Amino acid sequence: MPTAMAIDSSENLYIAESGENRVLLLNPYGEIKDTLWGLNQPISVATGSDGSIYIGSAGKGSVAIYNADLQLQRKLGSGDGEFKRPSDLVVDSANNVYVVDSKKHAVNIYLPDGSLKTSFGSLGTTPGLFTTPVAIALNEAAAEIIVSDLAMISSWAPSARIQVFDLNGIYKRSFYTLVNDNGYLRPFAVAVDELNRIYVADAFQNSVTVYDSDGVALGVISDPLHPFRTPMGLSYSAAKSRLFVASLSSAKLDVVAIDSFDPTLDVRNDSGTLLGDSYDFGTVWIGRDSDPKQTIITNNGNSNLVISSVTFSNNSSAEFAIPDGSDSCSNQTLAPFSSCTISVTFSPTSEGSKTAQLNVASNAIGAPITSTTLHGTSIQQPQHSVTVVINSGTGGGNVLGTGINCGADCSKLYGEESSVTLNAVADAGSVFAGWSGAGCSGVESCLITLTQDEIVTATFSSDSAPTYVITASSTANGSISPAGLLELDEGSNQTYHITPDSDFQIKALLIDGLSIATTSSYTFSDVSDNHTIAVEFETAAPLQFTFESGVVTETDSWVPIVFSRSFTSPIVVA
Repeated sequence: MPTAMAIDSSENLYIAESGENRVLLLNPYGEIKDTLWGLNQPISVATGSDGSIYIGSAGKGSVAIYNADLQLQRKLGSGDGEFKRPSDLVVDSANNVYVVDSKKHAVNIYLPDGSLKTSFGSLGTTPGLFTTPVAIALNEAAAEIIVSDLAMISSWAPSARIQVFDLNGIYKRSFYTLVNDNGYLRPFAVAVDELNRIYVADAFQNSVTVYDSDGVALGVISDPLHPFRTPMGLSYSAAKSRLFVASLSSAKLDVVAIDSFDPTLDVRNDSGTLLGDSYDFGTVWIGRDSDPKQTIITNNGNSNLVISSVTFSNNSSAEFAIPDGSDSCSNQTLAPFSSCTISVTFSPTSEGSKTAQLNVASNAIGAPITSTTLHGTSIQQPQHSVTVVINSGTGGGNVLGTGINCGADCSKLYGEESSVTLNAVADAGSVFAGWSGAGCSGVESCLITLTQDEIVTATFSSDSAPTYVITASSTANGSISPAGLLELDEGSNQTYHITPDSDFQIKALLIDGLSIATTSSYTFSDVSDNHTIAVEFETAAPLQFTFESGVVTETDSWVPIVFSRSFTSPIVVA
């Protein structure tokens, strides 16, 4: 139930909710940034040019001043009890404070240090006096104070009036105008714009009426599709020509476009959250690219948003990039409420914490260049070795790969998850017999993706020596290595490794079709014929345990009680 509101130069909103004893801090999009709790019936709120927040408390009869971090600094005048009811307040550019006290029927003006400068007004219906003044606005350009007063100034219409004073409280003029033949009934909020137009929110008629500075009615803001419900707070933003209206009964804020609603930049990340001041790419290995992070830019205005450029700046700008084809924003014109996207990657070239600025230049009013800080941390990626062992057998040859030329250079360090391809080249009169180790087998290229150090063996044989083939296979739920066909020279030795998956065991091991005792490895020695090796897996047998329990009734002694029975794993004991 918002009872009052204020706005700062960045269009951050401050909403007083007296029923909840709190003030909400919202960003320009209505998202909660912070909450000031523990107040005593806050009924008015204002902001100073230095970021201070002024809150009027009906429960304590005071106006408290908080800094931008929501820390209490001081109170106006004598503190608690200074006012009977500080219904509304406003702060000028020099941080002088103007407070309406609706029960004292007066306006107090305070210096920036909180001491009373002057006070004007008393109870009455004649011009310059008040009967329950409830709202105040300040027109510094015209040096005028505007006060909404609930005085019954007509015997035939239950109306109220707007009174205008100079900055010293000297009466200048007043006006009221019948609206819809009803007149003012509850003008609980007032605001003024840079063209000296005065906005008055009527809580009974659920509308906002606009007047020129002399009180001539210019029109009524009232949209049946988006009705106000007991409007109690008004704030005008000159930066974007917008009026913010707080409705008590509907518990909402409405934003009204005044004159033309200029293009505005809404920048969010790929999860739809406002980008704010920074975008963190996390930790990335040197020489690698991060996953792209997408930025979504939306035109929240009702006129075209022209984006002239998207650039990077600051020390590490060369390590952030927009991949080709992932910028649909630069040199584009966005129609109202349409969007475009930009994807950015972090590609570090050296170690450390890196920062750059992503700058979006546009014709957005108040923010022609919107910048977001990009963060990333770069580290050296883990290194793993690939070592090649050449088993010459009866022949010879070399193994070639990136950074490897074995014979001569047979070991090389590579980064984590690097892909390494090895190719075997047999000497004249020799043939390549196959790979073993590092998950490679057969006679084609050996492809390794590194997550640990690897050793791979390449076997060469004479092209005249007899060769034989061993065929290795396995059922599901385990593996045999090397798998498939493996060609070996006569007299060679070859070991196979058998690995069941978790919760499985070897059911049968068949050599040349004959079952032998199961084992985790098997070696063919002095090969002189073709062979087969096949393994079958099955679910591991449940473990058996002996479980003992009993009751001891003896005092000060241990008595073994044997009560045995076999149980199947798992066992739950309560």
